[in-house]
Amino acid sequence: MPNFLTPFETLVEHCKENDIRCHADHGKKFIGFAMCGEAAMYKIKWCITHDNEMLQMDIALPVQARDEKMRPFILETIARANHGLAVGHFNLDMSDGEITYHVSCPVGEAGLDDQTIGRLFGTAMVTCDRYFAALMRVMFGGNTPEDAIYLAELDVHSERVADKKTSASEEKPVPPVIPMAKKRAPRPRKKNAEPKSGDQPGLFDPSKGEGTDRPPKGR
Repeated sequence: MPNFLTPFETLVEHCKENDIRCHADHGKKFIGFAMCGEAAMYKIKWCITHDNEMLQMDIALPVQARDEKMRPFILETIARANHGLAVGHFNLDMSDGEITYHVSCPVGEAGLDDQTIGRLFGTAMVTCDRYFAALMRVMFGGNTPEDAIYLAELDVHSERVADKKTSASEEKPVPPVIPMAKKRAPRPRKKNAEPKSGDQPGLFDPSKGEGTDRPPKGR
């Protein structure tokens, strides 16, 4: 269903319906407010640009990299975070050290709707909460950017490992079950009858008493 409101009017209505206390500048098509996430309080800016064709959101994190010696580590942390993001990216203002997260989306011919705004904003807040902890570990915890980002994405790594194990088990062919052959009972061994003396012709000379129990005559 097409939205007959302008994109900025849709943003204002979204804030009213969700009880978001904000400052709206209709001339600049700008909305500003603060909201508390799970990790920190963020300053948020929404604006409509490019002749009402683009919605842009900027979220300022409540920490600044003012120490110039620390900024290379913050830049590496941000670069590692951006590498894994599917939507949006982090920025570092080199003039004052402000760290922000930026995300945008085209408005489209049908206009904006609450679902699009809510999904985009929810994704941005979750992303900021996840990587705010990583930035704090680097700035104040002494962690390396690599370790800090790995800890921030630990749940993602666990899901990837679980998915790999599941796919590997599904792709691995199951060998056919071969029934074990029944063991035959061992045949009883035939007892070799002990030959009797004198029963094997040609081996002894019975006349001389060989092979018999009778001793020869004259002995």
